[in-house]
Amino acid sequence: MKAVLGLVAAMCALCLHASDVEKGNFGAEIPTTSKVKATTKGKRNSYPFSGEIGSHDGKSLTLKGKKKSRVLLLTPETRVLKDGSNGKLKDAVAGEYVSGSARKNAEGKEEAVTVNLKSTKPAK
Repeated sequence: MKAVLGLVAAMCALCLHASDVEKGNFGAEIPTTSKVKATTKGKRNSYPFSGEIGSHDGKSLTLKGKKKSRVLLLTPETRVLKDGSNGKLKDAVAGEYVSGSARKNAEGKEEAVTVNLKSTKPAK
């Protein structure tokens, strides 16, 4: 008799637990706030540049162009790499090949995000 009552009690507990499955919970707690970041596909805020250095000072980098020169502003956040390792813009000389990424600032002017100084121009 006790075995039958124990079996009935176990069946009732199983039925109560199974009601969560019918609701889609499967016994797991439902999180109230989601910590998953929503990924939105928007426009990239940086774009590549490359060319030959025309001149530079501490505030800007001028690239030679076929028709007109291109001026990139330099900020304290601009990263400068010389042949793949950390470098300084003072290492750059006119005529040296340079590439990197730039973005438009709030004023609409181009500012360099990264500047990659190359000792030789890559082969095309």
